[in-house]
Amino acid sequence: MKFKKTIITGLLVVSALSIFSTPVFAKNEEFRYLLNNTGQDYNVYPYNSNEKLYVNDRATVNASYIDAPGWGMAFIMMHRYYDAMGNVSYERDTISRPAFWLSDEGTIHPKYLTGHAFAHRKYHVAARIDDDYNGRYQCRGVYNSDYTNP
Repeated sequence: MKFKKTIITGLLVVSALSIFSTPVFAKNEEFRYLLNNTGQDYNVYPYNSNEKLYVNDRATVNASYIDAPGWGMAFIMMHRYYDAMGNVSYERDTISRPAFWLSDEGTIHPKYLTGHAFAHRKYHVAARIDDDYNGRYQCRGVYNSDYTNP
């Protein structure tokens, strides 16, 4: 009887500890783009941001719909800051060469530039279309500043 009680107590302790050691993931943020050709310039999605929790994780971009031709759309992560005049600006935080492209539904994991991945910094997704094409193209999906499986 004492052995059973010890096992049950041990299982309860392990269960309780596992609840507190489970990583907490930031929720994925939605994005919707309607883009024209901007050359090599990326368009920041300013309507939401995602707080990075894990310094060593790559970002996640998952497109549920893309209608852009060619390579499709390239994605990067950027953070917002205020310049000396108080104007809002954005700085690129993930590599853009080679670009992380999506031409159909799917997921990519952009890699952060060295020294640009900070826990508790809020990141925005940014995108551009293949600059060989003109017209307006759409994309929608979710993103996260950490590695997730949306």
